[in-house]
Amino acid sequence: MYHGDVSSLISLIRTQSTTLIATGVVLLATFLISSTPATAQHMNAANAPCRLTSDVDKTNCFVAEAKTAEVDLNVISIRIMRILREEDQDTLRAVQEKWADFREANCSAEKDLYMNGPLAPMAYYSCMAANTRQRIAELNAIYGGLLEKFGNRP
Repeated sequence: MYHGDVSSLISLIRTQSTTLIATGVVLLATFLISSTPATAQHMNAANAPCRLTSDVDKTNCFVAEAKTAEVDLNVISIRIMRILREEDQDTLRAVQEKWADFREANCSAEKDLYMNGPLAPMAYYSCMAANTRQRIAELNAIYGGLLEKFGNRP
């Protein structure tokens, strides 16, 4: 039984709710990552966006694709943040930071497979683009309903 005042109880419930929401979001994202096939995980994927002949052209294409994907991620992140409560914004920020760390580690590991050879940058940027596109799809799956309902608010 709780013996404190009502405002302390509300504060406690909010803290625990935020923790539960953060845990749920991380678990959901982990589930989605592990159960969703990557569509262009590396430069050799059948649907990789850069099908050019020279390695330099392919690398430049993947660099541009990674930059475009990053802009698209920022756009959807801003749209989502506008409709979330402050506590939920904090949770999403924390999750996004952890996801960005994961993406960097994942793509660096893929690049390292090429031992800093000429294909290493191409592998890195194709991975960054693919992981970012996958995260955009996850955010749309998680927050799409809220965006449809509240996304046009000023």
